Amino acid sequence: MTVRIPVVPYEEKPNTLGFLKNFVQERVWPKLKEVWNRPIMAPTITKEQHMEQIRNYGGDPSHWE
Repeated sequence: MTVRIPVVPYEEKPNTLGFLKNFVQERVWPKLKEVWNRPIMAPTITKEQHMEQIRNYGGDPSHWE
């Protein structure tokens, strides 16, 4: 199968740089902004903090120590 690309005079060709600029402004930039501004994950707790949480909720972590 052969794909034929029509020959268009230079004056009628779409503005490629303008299209690229609009594409980036409308679709790429908002997504990048969303990714950049996502909340940062909370730091993980230490083993002692975990043991304290277990004790506070009535658990017995003595078999872990």
